[in-house]
Amino acid sequence: MWGANNQSSIAQEQTPPCTHRLGDLVNLLSPNPLAVIALDVQLLDRFYIPTRYPDALPGSLAEGLPESSDAQEALAIARQVFERVTQELAQSEGDEEQ
Repeated sequence: MWGANNQSSIAQEQTPPCTHRLGDLVNLLSPNPLAVIALDVQLLDRFYIPTRYPDALPGSLAEGLPESSDAQEALAIARQVFERVTQELAQSEGDEEQ
């Protein structure tokens, strides 16, 4: 839950790191609503980093350039993250109204 009365450990105890790695950021959440898919979220970094940093190797997958199946997997994970965060925010808003 991410409500005002129950904020994540990032807001309460730690200085957020200077990183764009989703895997690192997800692991800092407490409570962590994405814990179940935390390893999957790291896959998204494999696509994000080359687009964020132009000097990164294109298609930084071990196999080379991403294929359609890689994109479909990443999109499915992104949808899971979106759905889980949306659920948590809705629940948090409901908790604040009580």
